[in-house]
Amino acid sequence: MRDILETWVARPGAIAPAAAGRYARAYTPEVVAGVCAEFRAAFHLDRTMDDDDRRAGRRIACPVLVHWGAEEGSMSDGPLLVWRRWAGDVRGGPIPCGHFIPEEAPDELAGSLVRFLGETASEPAR
Repeated sequence: MRDILETWVARPGAIAPAAAGRYARAYTPEVVAGVCAEFRAAFHLDRTMDDDDRRAGRRIACPVLVHWGAEEGSMSDGPLLVWRRWAGDVRGGPIPCGHFIPEEAPDELAGSLVRFLGETASEPAR
């Protein structure tokens, strides 16, 4: 866990040692098993359900906000393209950070959430 927290960030040391310690303590064997089960479900169970939803024409009706770390590689607007397959109103973009957006760019993320929630709260219901 500590290696991930040190290497998946855009800037070394972006996650404070105290926060890294809390993450490390939280990753008990039971939590690790649960995380692995979630990834397995996403590959096996979720794909079948997604296929069913696509065939039935089901889409997300509310606005969707999507962010990713700009330093995570050449994602460009790839995540937006993926989510637009599922929803008609997809907003967002990269945030200048690595993988851990809330820890690396809390002000940028909070600002985006406030803007998004303010915009969507004033829009008519669909």
